[in-house]
Parts: sequence; structure tokens; C-alpha cells
Amino acid sequence: MWCFGLRTDKEIVERWHCIYKGNLLSQRFIRDELLDKAETRVLKEIIENWRERLFSISQFMQLINEGIAREANAEDQCTGRFWEGRYKSQALLDEAALAACMAYVDLNPIRAKMANTPENSSHTSIKRRIKKLNRLVLLIRLGSSQLIYWLLLVTHVKRYQKGCHFAYKII
Repeated sequence: MWCFGLRTDKEIVERWHCIYKGNLLSQRFIRDELLDKAETRVLKEIIENWRERLFSISQFMQLINEGIAREANAEDQCTGRFWEGRYKSQALLDEAALAACMAYVDLNPIRAKMANTPENSSHTSIKRRIKKLNRLVLLIRLGSSQLIYWLLLVTHVKRYQKGCHFAYKII
């Protein structure tokens, strides 16, 4: 698995060492010390585990939550889970599930009283989508030639390569 431009074992170990101390083998590896075959084999297995963990959303959330939880527990002079299961992931298997998830995310600022309407929300993409929809309605009222031009402009998708990944950008 090649992720976010980290291709080599050395890059993975260096990134891991930014977060954790690593182990004796990884520290020797970074210092370019010679490892025997058995040490190299063990280190390769460790690096593959680290590679998976570095790009796991669960591990990322755990890393963020751990520091916050320790600090909050120290302030409150208590122990235990700080977040109490607030984070979860769920596969979005069809269009209906995606639409429901988008609606949930788009309405969060309203539920949190950070915005009165989706159009006033600065924290989700609904504001931008509503603005585009309003432009489309205006163009429909103006006439079909401008509408066709606008649709071509908005729906044109450009594929470009960024590192080892392909991304799509609407222009």
C-alpha cells in the first residue's frame, strides 16, 4: 500500500519516529547501521504494520483522542475513556446512504446552533452547493444558451495526477 507519497521503508520509519520512539531496530535502521537477515526480516514486518497504522483513520482518531483524553482526565483528576465511543465509522454502500450522511453532516452546524440555515453555514459544503444551485436557477430564467455554457463549465471534470494518486477536480 503506497499512501500520501510515502514509498520507501525509510520514509515510513521516519514518519513513525515523528510520533513514537520506534524500537531498537528502527533506530539502527535510520542511522544506516547494518542489520543482519533476521533483523531485516523482523523490521520489514514491523514497517508493514506501521505503514497500515499510519494511514488508518481509526489509528489517527486514537492518536488525537489519547492526548486530549490524558489532558482532560488530568484536569478533572479522573481516569477512564474521555470520548465514550463518540467516534465510529460506517460504510456508505449506496447513494441513499451517501445522501443521508451528507444531510447529517450538512445539518450539524444547525443542530449545534452555529448557523440558522444551511445557507449560512461556513463549516460544510452545503453553502457552496446551494450557491451553485441558485446560479443554475438564475441561468434557467435567463435563457438556454447561457444555461448550456454554465452546465458545460460546472460539469467538466479534469483528471490529474498528484503524487501516486489520481484526483478529480470540478472546474
